[in-house]
Amino acid sequence: MFLFARLRRIWDSAGPLTIEEAARNTYERAHAAPSAGQTHMYSTTGVFSNAQSTVFNGPVQMYDINQSDHPATIHRLAEKAKHEAIHNSSFREYMAKCNENTRVSIRKDIVEWRGNPNRQSRLRWYMGPAAIGKSAIADIIATELEDNGLLGATFFFSRPGQVDDPATVIPTLAYQLALMNAYYKRIITELLVDDPLLLTKNRTIQFKKLIVEPFQMIMALDSSAVDNPRLIILDGLDECKGRQAQEELALLVLNHVRLFKHFPLVWLIFSRPEWHLKTLVSDVDFLSTLEKREISVDDEEAIADARRLLEGELAKVRKQYPQPSDWAAKEDVDRLCKAASGHLGYASFMARFISDKEIADPERQILICTRVASGLGVDQGNRVNPLEALDCLYRRVLDDVPTNLLPTAMKIFGAIQCTELTYTRYLASFLLLTEGQLYQALRGLHAVIYVPPTNEATSQQLRFFHASFSDFLFDPLRSGKFHLSQSTMYYDIVVQSLRWIERRGDELSPGDVDLIPGWKLNAQLTLTSLI
Repeated sequence: MFLFARLRRIWDSAGPLTIEEAARNTYERAHAAPSAGQTHMYSTTGVFSNAQSTVFNGPVQMYDINQSDHPATIHRLAEKAKHEAIHNSSFREYMAKCNENTRVSIRKDIVEWRGNPNRQSRLRWYMGPAAIGKSAIADIIATELEDNGLLGATFFFSRPGQVDDPATVIPTLAYQLALMNAYYKRIITELLVDDPLLLTKNRTIQFKKLIVEPFQMIMALDSSAVDNPRLIILDGLDECKGRQAQEELALLVLNHVRLFKHFPLVWLIFSRPEWHLKTLVSDVDFLSTLEKREISVDDEEAIADARRLLEGELAKVRKQYPQPSDWAAKEDVDRLCKAASGHLGYASFMARFISDKEIADPERQILICTRVASGLGVDQGNRVNPLEALDCLYRRVLDDVPTNLLPTAMKIFGAIQCTELTYTRYLASFLLLTEGQLYQALRGLHAVIYVPPTNEATSQQLRFFHASFSDFLFDPLRSGKFHLSQSTMYYDIVVQSLRWIERRGDELSPGDVDLIPGWKLNAQLTLTSLI
């Protein structure tokens, strides 16, 4: 049995002890002639050939790992891991995938960032609205880097799939890292043998013991490990159970990255722009700690990608089914692309519905899609909804809004849609709310609506990220209990205008009414529409 190192506290009464000196005897044993049936863990070039005199003041922990690697211990780690959260699990086999020609610039940028030794930060955080393909990007990045031996670990959160337990995150990452790095596997195996309760301790201790300290040792033994770091991906952090747990996991990574500029791991996080996460990454303490990026819904690349996705799926349908020559005419495709407006989730759901083999009626299916894309809503007769998956997501977002705040949020939605009053300060005044009350009502809705920061309350406008959300609200068959009646909204706007004049009319001077954009309705208001 050969020794890598023995978990002991080694004190040097003469002064600070370097990790190289502390491990010298162990190193010599490891490179001595092996007994029958044993092999060396390291090559004859030497473990410490690249070491940079890493100094530890105080206790130095060393590890003694035998060749058996205690398989039962790794099995314990596997039992704590959430296998469904790993990118290549069977659970994710039929999840939406990113086409190889989709979001090319973002993917290229991520790969280059990981390999850049002069990167600004070891953490990059991408935020984007709901259902625009963030997980698909994360998935293809994971696959590409895994093929090149550059992936460390992944965790794909999914609230609908019940992959959202924060207690499983660190064990899942550690399990994957153990499969990909033999040295790391030996270190944590001995850790878990010496402390069988480690996996029951709080996440701060687990992160330190299972992620940080093992790679500190690897880095001390081979400083070149930082030159080609492994990537860890956390996708859908906003779907982790509990906002407090989301913030805790984010802070563990943020504080770690802030303390260790050079390390064998880099981090990639994808999430919706939820209020509490936006607030966290905007903290002045972390401004230089991470690189924050936004994924736009309607930039030129996204619009081109949505068209490519739709046209590609329609081409497949033409091959599978004999269709009339005018099936999927250019004007139909253009209408679908215009409605998608770069929203890859919208385009993907439409494409999937048209190519659905269970229905197997592409001619009828595309007619249903173009009807919805034209803003006519779901047909009252057949009630078939090609965007049901997207609507489920919208309903889930609205379900999470506290019941005491939902009525205010719905009033805000109605005012945004029916008036030109889209600046938070003016809208709050019109609805007789304080700015704080307006921001509070929208706090849980940042996944579907852009809410400008308070210092831009009069320069940046509130806006829905995508028209599909307002279409959803106005279609009773799609939104159900969250339906907004257009006639009711216009009536409420008129009543609210009268209330505002009654409460604050004395603040107006002649001609001011014409200058208030909120009183210019976005549709012709007739007496019959109010009855």
